[in-house]
Amino acid sequence: MLRVPSLHLTLVTGSSRLRERRSVRWVHISELPDPSPWLQGGELLLTTGCVIGQSERMQREFVRRLDETGCVGIGFSMGTGGEPLPGMVDEAKIRNFPLFTIPHEVPLMAITSWVSDYLNQERNQVLTRAMQMHRAVLRSVLHGGGLAGVVKSSAAYLPEFSFLLFDYYGRLVAEHWGGTALPDPAQAFSAISKPLRDQERVSTEVEGAEVTAAVVRVPHEVEAVLLVAGTRGMQEHELLLFEQALTGIGIELTRLRSFRLERRRQVGELLDDVVTAIFDDSVIRLRLARLEIDPGQPYQVLCVHRPEEVSEHALAALIEDSLGTATPMLVGTHDGELYCVVQSESPEPSAAIAKAAEVKGWHGVRVGRSLPRSEVGELLPAMREARLCASAPLTPDVQVRDVTVVGVPGLVAGLHAHPAIGSFVRQVIGPLCEQDRRDGSRLLETVRAYLRHGCRPGAAASDLHIHRHTLSYRLERVHKLTGCDLREGNHFLTFGLALEAYDQGLAQPGQVS
Repeated sequence: MLRVPSLHLTLVTGSSRLRERRSVRWVHISELPDPSPWLQGGELLLTTGCVIGQSERMQREFVRRLDETGCVGIGFSMGTGGEPLPGMVDEAKIRNFPLFTIPHEVPLMAITSWVSDYLNQERNQVLTRAMQMHRAVLRSVLHGGGLAGVVKSSAAYLPEFSFLLFDYYGRLVAEHWGGTALPDPAQAFSAISKPLRDQERVSTEVEGAEVTAAVVRVPHEVEAVLLVAGTRGMQEHELLLFEQALTGIGIELTRLRSFRLERRRQVGELLDDVVTAIFDDSVIRLRLARLEIDPGQPYQVLCVHRPEEVSEHALAALIEDSLGTATPMLVGTHDGELYCVVQSESPEPSAAIAKAAEVKGWHGVRVGRSLPRSEVGELLPAMREARLCASAPLTPDVQVRDVTVVGVPGLVAGLHAHPAIGSFVRQVIGPLCEQDRRDGSRLLETVRAYLRHGCRPGAAASDLHIHRHTLSYRLERVHKLTGCDLREGNHFLTFGLALEAYDQGLAQPGQVS
């Protein structure tokens, strides 16, 4: 404004203060001896000084109060005398406060009009730039630029700043280094992650860099954190562009979420078809290949138990994010349980999921791990093994259970594909089920109670609410029907395996009877 020839303005004091780039929010005209109560900071004040002209003390107080209020500067209309007020000038020099003179023939409205036009043009430029940035970000999303493309497009409109995009766990997923040297990404995320738990946005200093960070939600859950750093804090118009960057990242994350949901749906349908066995192995093999899983490579199945307070999408996203893209995997739901088919024989994937749940602060997440498999036809027993492990309660310091430590139930869970399992179950307990069906003799229930109480007749009879003689009579009938006498102890394991297979659904009740 001082350089506009038609205004004929002359700067008297505060030339070095102008280089602080303090923003002019508005221009105000006042003849009050103390207009500070009506100012908010950032105003340029114009005055003729008619009220304070006869008192040097009032002139100094006038400048002091405006400076302390945050006024940007004073424009003094000299009137016919042609000289600024001495007390005002002296106080302004002491404070290095911008003070300029306005010739008498220049109306104050000419300055207010110029400032108003300038601010409007500046706002229009900001809005235009924001629209350009918005279009650039959308182009990146539509053309498959991914999160890296969105960050790069956004950073082009804020070249003085560097951009870092983290996922929820603090892993760097996209970056763009501007003209500013950033602090170490891990240290930067550590500095802002704790306050972001209670706030949507944080502004702080990290290793000499001015950092602004905000969470990105899709739609209500935190999916990412955007961090922008520079040698200075962002100004108002730059914060508007920062909001545009957050919007673009949110759009890209929403697109990725839709892709993930569709893929999980397809995996869920595949798991359902595996369990119902309506397709042969060749069809399952083809569908796995379409989902970018090599059916010829070894794999394992993980079943991840979900606590009630954790949503299915949140847990599925945690599995996908914690394993990343380095290891081929499928995540889907069957019968209320979340499964992950991962092409790895290592325990590292299950440990990574448990660790991510711990970082998230989720309690009650349990990971069951099957034996490594190599054939598509073994997918169902692997699912059974993983689910059995995940359903077992674990101690607080153990969130992962391998099927090898589960014992007899784990051994039986993997027998589904064995052709003899159905025949074995029918031979051992089929006659008991048939007898119970015909006359309600409760023989199968009696065998369960007898084994459950360690073959102690007294405890088993008490559990069944029958006399010990009645228990002995029933065990004798079991002996006659099956040829196995539980009272001699030679057939404990036989009945135990048959009952476990029966309970796990490896032989259906109709098949047994």
